[in-house]
Amino acid sequence: MKFSLTESQNEIRQLANKILQEQVTEERLRSLDQCENGERFDRALWQQLASAGLLGIAIDEAHGGMGFDYFALTLLLEEVGRSVAAVPAVTSLAGAAMVLTEYASDTQQQQWLPAVASGESLLTVAFSEAMSSSDLTPHSMQATPAEDGYTLTGTKHYIPYAQHADGIIVSAKLNHNENILVIIEPGQAGVSFTTENTTTAEPQSALNLSAVTVPSSQVITQGSVANDAIQFGVNCLVTAYCAVQTGASDAALRMTAKYTSERKQFNTVIASFQAVAQRAADGYIDVECLRLCSQQAACLLSDKPVGLDAQRAINDAVTMAKIWAGDTGHRISYTAQHLHGGTGVDREYPLWRFCLLLRQMEFSMGSSQQHLTDLGDRIADYSVAMS
Repeated sequence: MKFSLTESQNEIRQLANKILQEQVTEERLRSLDQCENGERFDRALWQQLASAGLLGIAIDEAHGGMGFDYFALTLLLEEVGRSVAAVPAVTSLAGAAMVLTEYASDTQQQQWLPAVASGESLLTVAFSEAMSSSDLTPHSMQATPAEDGYTLTGTKHYIPYAQHADGIIVSAKLNHNENILVIIEPGQAGVSFTTENTTTAEPQSALNLSAVTVPSSQVITQGSVANDAIQFGVNCLVTAYCAVQTGASDAALRMTAKYTSERKQFNTVIASFQAVAQRAADGYIDVECLRLCSQQAACLLSDKPVGLDAQRAINDAVTMAKIWAGDTGHRISYTAQHLHGGTGVDREYPLWRFCLLLRQMEFSMGSSQQHLTDLGDRIADYSVAMS
């Protein structure tokens, strides 16, 4: 069994790295820092990624994409984290596009996916209803049957790039046991937004729906299939955040290693001090463990195994990756700040952006403690079911 990347996967990673490292300069990031609240979006970079074909990595060739799998997409996401690029790659590509690819009708795919791959349209997803929660099943967002469709009422929170999006995939509760997944457009009657503040200044909003009419043409799926689609979308999003966290953690640790190899104390570079070397080594182990867990989750999502046991394996792998993402990001941020000393908090030095991103990823879609509790509950349920 080979654990190395294929030639095509390496080419995707190298292309993404080249574009992002060349374009996401310190000057460009400082310019974005001056944007008003809700406007921190590098549209020019997004279009460059589209021109290179990278927005269509996991979109079928029939819809203008490259036709690779979800794992290949996470290679791009890792490079996004490594460069702290202000682009909606997670929510548009790993969230919305993956759900449409797996569950939307041919007509819906033709309507949206070519435009996503070309950068003409931006999609996002609305799953969260509670602050920093790992429970992303719909509760307050209600869907009631109406003539030729449904009426949706409720509020979703923390939707990335919602006010920049052309379409928003929304999950809603249909009845006690069933849900529905629809795609709405921001211009529809009854749709409004409330800007929400974020750690990294990433544009996020609350989505408020007041008796919004959703025709059947905008329904992606409903019933038990919608439950599966929501779980798939959540798993793709969580794993995507883990990939971003891997890239950001790796970049912060490498920045720290470079600094400690140049900073001198007592006429000796501090990287040669045993305590510094050991702490950096612990950070390296953390990053590689996170990379392994994230790639395992991405591989399982790409392989699409069927059956209850296979779905349990995917859910557990995604949960374990998110636990590692939260803990690793937290420890790497502390390590980087500690080994940089006072330099780490200077906003003229780039480390602060990585620390903010690591912090936001730590709590996005649930903290490590929440996911650890979820994993423990599932293991207990498995044990009861097997007894």
